[in-house]
Amino acid sequence: MGAKDIVSIIAQSLHAFLTAQAGGAARRFFRLDGFDDAVYAVLLEHFRAEGDTLAGQPLWVRTTAPLPGYEAYALEADKSATWYRNHVPPGCALVLIFNQPTSDAQSLKDVYPVTESLLATAGLDHLIRAAFAAYQPSPEQIAVLREFLARLRPAPQLRDLAEFLHNLDAYLHAHPAATMEMAIAESLPALGLFRCRELADVLNTPKGDTLLRNVRRAARLGSELLDDHQREEY
Repeated sequence: MGAKDIVSIIAQSLHAFLTAQAGGAARRFFRLDGFDDAVYAVLLEHFRAEGDTLAGQPLWVRTTAPLPGYEAYALEADKSATWYRNHVPPGCALVLIFNQPTSDAQSLKDVYPVTESLLATAGLDHLIRAAFAAYQPSPEQIAVLREFLARLRPAPQLRDLAEFLHNLDAYLHAHPAATMEMAIAESLPALGLFRCRELADVLNTPKGDTLLRNVRRAARLGSELLDDHQREEY
């Protein structure tokens, strides 16, 4: 899977998450922090294509540092992120993109923070919809997937999760007769684990949890051995 695909999945799900949050009028002010600049660039392209609106509302969006191709969205020289927060017109949404730290970040605590961790949890449904482009999973398959991710410890990082979901989509599209359990077992390398076909038969059971822990230990041991070998070479 290419890096561009991962970026696209994350940006698409981030846009959908922000739209859903703003759509209910419960939240109109957002601060984005911790995503890659490539994700921000794709997100800004979404905003630009929609005439700088969010959930049908006019949108103010500003980056704390210029992004190539999107310099018009950078903070104006004489205005801080706090200034934009304090001067948003009525009925307008605000998205502040912290692609560079600022001195007034602490004064924006009332602006809803959206991070990779939040998107990977509260935005999971949006990630799943963005990742499954070729194959349409059934509600039952999505339930199996969600339970697997809920039992998985530690929780995967956003980029690993996006790659894992994309791999599930590709596997199920290529193997129409396969189950979600089989696809999960085959796609474990995206989560830094070894492929384990035996897991498919016991997924989301105590026995499956034990097997998964053993797979994680084996992967960790393999990584440590590789690191030792590399250290010997250099």
